[in-house]
Amino acid sequence: MKKHFIFAALVALFFASCTGFFDYGEEKITYLNEDGKPVDQPIGGGEGGGTVFVSNTKIIFHNKDQNWKVDVFDLPSRNGSPLVTLNAGQSSDQISWFPDSNFYFYLTYYILLRGVEIPYIPIINKGMLQDRYDYVNAQIFKDQINPINITSLDELLPFNHILFPEAYLFINNLYNTAIRFAIGSGIQTPINGSSSLVNQNGFALYKISNPGNTSGYNILFGAQTIDFNTSENFPSALQGGYFYEVIISGSGANMNIELYGTPAAITAGNLP
Repeated sequence: MKKHFIFAALVALFFASCTGFFDYGEEKITYLNEDGKPVDQPIGGGEGGGTVFVSNTKIIFHNKDQNWKVDVFDLPSRNGSPLVTLNAGQSSDQISWFPDSNFYFYLTYYILLRGVEIPYIPIINKGMLQDRYDYVNAQIFKDQINPINITSLDELLPFNHILFPEAYLFINNLYNTAIRFAIGSGIQTPINGSSSLVNQNGFALYKISNPGNTSGYNILFGAQTIDFNTSENFPSALQGGYFYEVIISGSGANMNIELYGTPAAITAGNLP
């Protein structure tokens, strides 16, 4: 009996001494600066990823592009929010960062088509190869303010390089009621809105992912359908990378579908 008592006492003493081992408590995060010293608060780093440091080293972005807005990411996946968004010709605030002799920031430009922003990542596919213009490589010096310039898109790309494989169709509704645009039986939703309905005196921009024959293009209004083939000047096929503008006019059963202007290639040096 005495041996059993001594054994039980030893077990109880062991568990009493190990309560800290089983008590996880609240997790504490220690932040380090680039010298490895602990600090109280993190500063800098992208919401989409990247290491977070407190640092006397700063970066500041200058968007030299006078035409387009740019998102800057610190990861090539571009997941999450950008590190910074810069309007045309805008500079960012100073951002705490860490020294690096060869850091890559990844860019998404925004092309304006009739006031609608179209995201564009400048990568040119050449068979199995790619020409990449979607990043800026920066040397970041410790304890300095490091300017990082973002080059204008029309300086990066050839003047006549077509930006998109898709065609873009802009419809200006001057008809006396709201309309919808359909390809075959599929009613299309414009990229500048969440509704397929285009109100009177409204406009809509559509991305045509598989441009080609336009025989199935039609306008719906009420219970009626008008085929684009009734137009005297609308093309029988759309070409990828081009912008087309159409005016819908008339009233009642008299609807006119008219191609406005000349279809234009969408390039960095020649936007419609």
